[in-house]
Amino acid sequence: MAVISPAIWLNYDQAKTANSTAFASLKDFNEDNVVVHKAALKSIPIRIACSDNDPFYPNVLSCVNALPSSSNVYFGNGCHTDEFFAS
Repeated sequence: MAVISPAIWLNYDQAKTANSTAFASLKDFNEDNVVVHKAALKSIPIRIACSDNDPFYPNVLSCVNALPSSSNVYFGNGCHTDEFFAS
């Protein structure tokens, strides 16, 4: 699985504040929350790219330690912009 600047929220209130339609309900958030279920990613090859100025950067950091050691994680300069996505 490869993701760039993934929208990771640490709790339901944070998700609802950022995007009121991101999850249908608290139950939906809990079922699909990547932070809660990050252990399920341990057997999947992962590549994450996120810039250090991206609004999701702190939340992405919270998941990195749970990823398999073979994961490819890139934190670079930039922001949540087309220029970063193209790099």
